[in-house]
This record gives sequence, structure tokens and C-alpha cells, in this order.
Amino acid sequence: MDFLRKINLARLAGIGTILGVDLEGDGVSIVELKARGNPFKEWPTRFEVRSVQSYEWGKAATIEEKAEKLLGSLKNSKTKFAVVNARSSAVRTLTVQIPGGVEDLNEWIAEHFDKLLKLPIPIDQVSVGYEVLTESTAGKLVEITFVKNSEIEDLNALFKKAKLDLLSVGAGSRDAPNVLIASLGKMNERDIRFYYADDRQSTRTTIVRGMRTEVITVPRSEVPDEKTGNSGEVVFASKEHNPPSSSTQLFKPWGLPSQYTVAAGLALKGLLPSLSPLNFLDAGLKERLSEKIAQLFLRRAALAVAALILLLLLGQILTEVYLQNRMDKIDSKVLSAGPLYVEVESLKKEVTVLEGKLSGSGATIKPTHLGERFHEIAEIAPDNLWFSSMKIDEQLNPGTLVLSIAGFARSSEQVTDFLKSLQRAGLCHSARLVKSGVSEENSGYAPVAAGRRGNILFDVRGELEK
Repeated sequence: MDFLRKINLARLAGIGTILGVDLEGDGVSIVELKARGNPFKEWPTRFEVRSVQSYEWGKAATIEEKAEKLLGSLKNSKTKFAVVNARSSAVRTLTVQIPGGVEDLNEWIAEHFDKLLKLPIPIDQVSVGYEVLTESTAGKLVEITFVKNSEIEDLNALFKKAKLDLLSVGAGSRDAPNVLIASLGKMNERDIRFYYADDRQSTRTTIVRGMRTEVITVPRSEVPDEKTGNSGEVVFASKEHNPPSSSTQLFKPWGLPSQYTVAAGLALKGLLPSLSPLNFLDAGLKERLSEKIAQLFLRRAALAVAALILLLLLGQILTEVYLQNRMDKIDSKVLSAGPLYVEVESLKKEVTVLEGKLSGSGATIKPTHLGERFHEIAEIAPDNLWFSSMKIDEQLNPGTLVLSIAGFARSSEQVTDFLKSLQRAGLCHSARLVKSGVSEENSGYAPVAAGRRGNILFDVRGELEK
């Protein structure tokens, strides 16, 4: 089940590129971000910034005019899915220590709503979200965010008219440190104070081991450098181009100018929802979005299955074509060898006729086992004695065969030993030496060693029984 929870269904549905749209101030900053890597892993291996742009609204004052300008600026974009932030003026964020024993945080926040918000706004005009930063026996440190419903409704209307699908709605500059947190990883030991300054305020986020532990709003006059007395490394990001202190690092997400920090964080929020789970998107839009993602996923799955079936069918067709081609070649060879088959069939018929005649006359063919005799004779031959020929002639005397063996030997003693061995083994009766002499020239029938001059030529004959 943990494996299934880590699967990013949106990426499997083909939503691998997200627009991060920062609407803070009088303009808009946009980062188009693409995730690369295994979609079955919770965190992609790397990210690719496809495009960035920033511009002022100018004369575009109404939602319709802004939507038209936004749509025109994204005509070359490869995606229609976006994440946007509610402006800081419509957002209030605070960190609260909730006592231990409180189980329903939503109920606790509703009971303490007036004390927490400290504004004369009814609770039904505000959307509330929270994230537990740390938890101990003493209680929970919770970051609570309030966003005006009117701001969320305006954002929904703007993106609907711009023909963009909202995946999530963030709150002000809350998602500014997302890229830094993702780059650090969960196992990082560094303690970092991350400052982000917009046109109205500065936000300080304390990051310990890759996790938010504190988010507070600080005065714009606070200078984030090592002299503030707080421990930890300082990282600063702003829509301004320079940090307020020479000792402060200026954060540049993926090498982009610091002014795109929030837009990059929003795009990353869309690709990694677990990194920043707080989402103020309307409940009805969330449901419709889930249905759309499910439809896209099923469509891609159906296309993948259809492609697999097509490949299997294509493989079957190619296999059948190959086998048919092989069979055609075999048939062609059979047809070209037709006369030979006719001749073989004719010989078979003749053999059948001859067998019939033999069986009709009562004749029988008995095995002579002469091959075994030849092997036995060869086995008793001494070393340095070679056969050049061995033949059998049938004598006039029925049941007797004449064996003739011609060959070479190194000495006459080896020939004599061979004759005695024939007699002792009972392989040949009346074995005798018919001819013997010294070779005068090399023989083409003997081994090289046997064909040298001075070898003994011999011719032995004897009688065998059938």
C-alpha cells in the first residue's frame, strides 16, 4: 500500500509539465516546469525549466482582460495545468502551539477563530488550512493559513476564462522555499533560515533536516544576516535582484533569477503535492479535477493496452509470413527434386518385388557377422603392423570363405606374431603366409612411417566359416 501511495497518478495520466503562476504585486511571474524520471517514484529524478516569463498587468484591470493577456502569453506553452498563489494581501499565516490531547484540529481552529485571525471577518468568508510542523508530548506546532474566499473565487474565474486547469491554490509566498527544500532532501542535516521578501512583507521559514519547523512574518526592515543572533545558515530570496547584506546568499531556483522563486515553488508544488500539501482549491473543482485525471489515466492506459495488442498481432503476422516463406522454399525444393522422388519410389517397388520373390521361394538371408570378424582381427594386430587391404572370396566348398590380408610391418617377427594370434584366437583356420618381401618404394596405402624402404610386405590367407 505504501508503494501505491507514492505513485503520482497525475504524472501517469500525462500531466508531467506544470505552470507555476505567481500573481503577487501588480504583475505575473510564470515558470513552466517539467518533471523527468520514473513516474512510479514519489520524487522525480530531475526537473527541466521549459520557459519563464514575467510582465505587468498594465491596462488589464478586469478578470476578463487579465485572462485574455494570460492566455495570450501562454500560446506556446505545452500544458494547460497550473498552480497559482493567493495574494499576500488576502492571506494570513501564523504558527500556533496547540496543547496535547486535541484530536480534531479543525474543531479547535473553529473554536479559536476570532482570537487567531483578529479581524472582523465571518468564518464563512474564509478558507482555513493547516500543516503540523512538529509534534511532541506537549502538543503540536501547527502552521495555520487563512485565505479570503473572494480571492479564491477570483482566481477560479481568472483561470477558467484563461482556459487553464488549476491543480492547486497556494497562499502568498508560502511555497517560496519549496525548491530549496526539495534540493536539500529529507536527510539533510543543515539548519537554514529562509527569507522571502515581496512588496508588502518578509516571511522567515526555518528549515531543519529538510522540513519546515517555523513560518513567521517579519518586518521588511529585518536584515537577514549572520548578525541577527539566530543560529543556522541564511538564504534570501526576493523580487529584488540583490540581497540586503553581502553575507547573505541570494537564492536562485535552478539558476533562475530570484524573482521567480515563488513561481518555481508553485510549479514544484503541482509536481510534488506531498512537498506542500496545503491546497485552497474549491472542493467542487478538486472533485472535477480528480475525475479528469482519472479519465486521462484511463485513456492513456487504454492506448497502452491497444498498442501492446497491436504489437502482439504484428508479431504474430510477421511470424506467420516468415513460416509461410520457409514452407514455400521447402515446397520449391521438393518440386525441383521431383524426378529423384519418382526414382526412389520406383526402387522401393522393385525391392518389394524382390522380397516377395525371395519369400516365395523359401530363401532366407542370414547375417554373416563378417564386420565383427574384421574388427576382432584388427584388434589382435601388433603395433607397427598395418593393413593395406582385407577381402573375402567365397570358395567352392560350401560354408567356407577365403580371407586375404595384405599389409606392411617393420619386421618379419611382427608378421609371424600376427599369424600365431590369428590361430590362437580361432578367427581364421589354416592361416598361412602366402607372400613376403622387403618394400623397395613408398606405398600410397600405408602410413608415412610404414611406407619407408626396408619394411616387410606380407600377404596372409586363411579360411573362415560363414
